[in-house]
This record gives sequence, C-alpha cells and structure tokens, in this order.
Amino acid sequence: MIPSLLVLAIVIAAVLYVLWPLLGGMPAATAAADDIPPAADREELDAALADLEYDRRAGKLPDEPYAEIKAQLESRRREIR
Repeated sequence: MIPSLLVLAIVIAAVLYVLWPLLGGMPAATAAADDIPPAADREELDAALADLEYDRRAGKLPDEPYAEIKAQLESRRREIR
C-alpha cells in the first residue's frame, strides 16, 4: 500500500512539473531573465563585441556584415548605460 502511494505521489509531482507552465506558472528561465542586472548585460555585449572583432580579424566575417552587427551591438550597449 505504501509503495503504491509513493509511486502515485511521484507521478502527480511529475505531471504538475510538466503542466505548471500551461497552468499559468512562470517558467524558471523567464523568472531568472528578469533578475539579470544591467551590468551582466553590458558584460555580455562586451564579450559579443570582442568575439565579433576576433572573427573579423581571423577572416571569418567580411567587413560589411561586421559593420552591421557591430552597429547593432553598440546600439544595444548604449541603451543599457
């Protein structure tokens, strides 16, 4: 009897875990994204700009797409400040 109840409890917990977002609960990834401080966003954009520059210097990225992507990243970087 007790093992049956334990299995039932695990099944109910698994079903609730899977259906929670559909029932109106906020997914953990969305909740965590709201808590990211602007400094982390700036650091992420700085890293993206550095990677972009590296790819251009390595010859992986032509000048035209490089300029467009760099302008977009710098625009986002200015919005954060």
